[in-house]
Amino acid sequence: MPASVCFVTPTYAPDLWRFALLRQSVRLFSPGIRHYALLDSEDFPMFQERFRDDPGVEFVVSRDLMPRRIEQRRLRSRSWQGALLRRIAWRTRMLPDPLNGWNLQQLKKLYFLKQSPAPNAVFLDSDMVLCAPVLPEYFFHGDALRLLEKPAQTLEDHAFDVCTHLLLHTPLQQRQTFYNYILQAPRFQRETAEALFVQLEGRSDMQDWQDRFMALPFPCEYNLLGYAARELQAYDGYFREPASPHDWIYDMRFQGDESHLEAALATCVEERGTRRVLRVQSTLEVGETECTDRIARMLAQLHAIHALQGGVAEEAHGERVFA
Repeated sequence: MPASVCFVTPTYAPDLWRFALLRQSVRLFSPGIRHYALLDSEDFPMFQERFRDDPGVEFVVSRDLMPRRIEQRRLRSRSWQGALLRRIAWRTRMLPDPLNGWNLQQLKKLYFLKQSPAPNAVFLDSDMVLCAPVLPEYFFHGDALRLLEKPAQTLEDHAFDVCTHLLLHTPLQQRQTFYNYILQAPRFQRETAEALFVQLEGRSDMQDWQDRFMALPFPCEYNLLGYAARELQAYDGYFREPASPHDWIYDMRFQGDESHLEAALATCVEERGTRRVLRVQSTLEVGETECTDRIARMLAQLHAIHALQGGVAEEAHGERVFA
């Protein structure tokens, strides 16, 4: 029997409605997997109120997760003084503090995985939904966690991995192969994060690694974890997944794709959500009401399809859910 997994989602107040869709899909298709949401401390009351009747999700706030120094910087950045400093930096063409929400979300994931209650974590962004039944066994090949890994192909892929080696001080001239781990939904062992932190915090030249990480042009938490799985653990406990990304996710990412959104949703229903995960990225600029209606309608169709096929496992909070 595979070791347990949990879902992890970093999110924030403007994405509450997207996270609500993700939670709806997890309740329907994967109610047995514990879900952790990583929040800024000030957003916690809003999420707590919205999901007070949802016992399947647990919120982890930044003040309990991040180093105190980083949390204090984050709070200053969110204050009126931080806004003023960013405005001055923009007007004077000075470089602003590199602290931003994207970088902080990456750090939150690293720190959470290091202390994860489950030995394995699957990362789901707020703009994703499950679209078919998912048991913990889905993420394993035997007892080994399926690791999504590809050789770097695009310039962007290479940029993320180059920044990983710049942070770790590994000589680039000795690197002939670069990798891509930004593949949905990424999954890593808690032991991988533990091994990574030993390297990050055990060297005198890495004491400021968080600051250097946030200052990189293309920082990537998944490539850091991929490096640790590959070079620190020698893939111990992992199975390198040979499937193509098209087997892993229905992905609507780029501006212009919105004209094909209905067709993509129809394909997902026709295939009974075989790829398990659908992402409708915010860059599509599909509004809250429209996106919620479309996704909810798709989930209802898939719910009915799998119910007819005998996939219903239990009743939970008035909703039928699947094993």
